[in-house]
Amino acid sequence: LRKAFPNARFDSAADLLMRVKLTRGPEEIEALRLSNRIGELGIKAAVENSAPGVLQRDVWFQIAKAYLDASGESPGRITIRAGAEGNTADGKPLNEVFQGGQILSMTLSASVLGYNCQVNQTVCIGQPAPTNRESTCQYNIELFETLVDGAKPGRSIADYVSFYKQEVDKRIAAFGGKPYTGVVFHTGGALGDGPRMGWQRDDENLDLVIEPGMVFTIKPRVPIPGLPTPSTQIGDGVVITATGAERLGRRKLEPITLS
Repeated sequence: LRKAFPNARFDSAADLLMRVKLTRGPEEIEALRLSNRIGELGIKAAVENSAPGVLQRDVWFQIAKAYLDASGESPGRITIRAGAEGNTADGKPLNEVFQGGQILSMTLSASVLGYNCQVNQTVCIGQPAPTNRESTCQYNIELFETLVDGAKPGRSIADYVSFYKQEVDKRIAAFGGKPYTGVVFHTGGALGDGPRMGWQRDDENLDLVIEPGMVFTIKPRVPIPGLPTPSTQIGDGVVITATGAERLGRRKLEPITLS
C-alpha cells in the first residue's frame, strides 16, 4: 500500500476500536461475570493449599486445576508469589517454599469463552504476621469499596486515578510506606486487549470516561508499613450501570491469615 500510494498517510485505528469495544454487550458481561467468579475459586484453592513449607508450584497447579475444572479453558493468568509482588513470578510455577509470616500476593484470571476478568488477593501465610498487616488490609478493603462507590458514569478515568492516589497518600502520610505507581484499573476482556490504567500510566488511555457497559477490575494496592514488599491488594471486577458500579464477585472481602 505504501508503495502504491507513496503520499498517503496511514493512521492506526486500534485506539478508536478499543474505545468502542470497551462498552460490553450483555453476553460479554455475563462471560466476564463468570470469569470473575471462577477467578475467586482460584483464591479459594490458594487459601486451602498454602501453608509454611509448601512449594509455590504446588499451589499454582491447584489454582490451574480449579480453573480447568470450572471452565474447561486454559487459565488467563496465574501469577502468585510469597514475599514479593505476585506479578514478579511472571505467571510461572516456581520452586519456592512458603515461609511463615510471608504475604502471598495473587493476580489471577480464569478464561470463559476467551474473556478474562482479573481478581486479586493477598493472604498472610501463618505467623509471625507483619505488624500493621491486618489494619492495612482492612484499609485496602475500605478503599476498594470507596472506589466502587465512586465509579459513576461520566467521571473521567484521570479524575478517578487522582482520587485513588489521594486516598493512598493519606495512608502513607499517617503510617509510612511508598506510593504504588502500577495498574489500578484493568479493563480485562480478551486477554491483554484493553488498557491498564493507574497513576503515572497516562500512556494507557487516561482520557477515557467511565460509561455504562464498561467492565474493569478495581485493584488498589496499599503498602504495609515497614514491609518493603509486597503491598496488600484487593481486586475484583465491576460492571458499570446507569447509576454506578456493580461488583461481579461474591467472596467476602476480609483480611485472611492462615493458621
